[in-house]
Amino acid sequence: MKSKIAKLVAVGVLASTLTACNAPTMYVHGTVYQDYGMLDQDRQDPKIIYEPNWRNIVLGCIFFETIFAPIYVFGFHCMKPVGVK
Repeated sequence: MKSKIAKLVAVGVLASTLTACNAPTMYVHGTVYQDYGMLDQDRQDPKIIYEPNWRNIVLGCIFFETIFAPIYVFGFHCMKPVGVK
């Protein structure tokens, strides 16, 4: 029984990590702006307003035991573009 539950949780974590952490993008005059995190702050554009991506942050906190999800979320998908300054 524990094995089935563990497999179900693992599949759920993998599925949510692959679908929930997709890169939100914003198009401004033909230029694509993507979200960024702590590990790739060079993607941040000073002309764009960013705000925390709470859905990804919550998922990273929920799946903190998986080690991969929080590193991925906080490293690459923590802040999302919302507008132009």
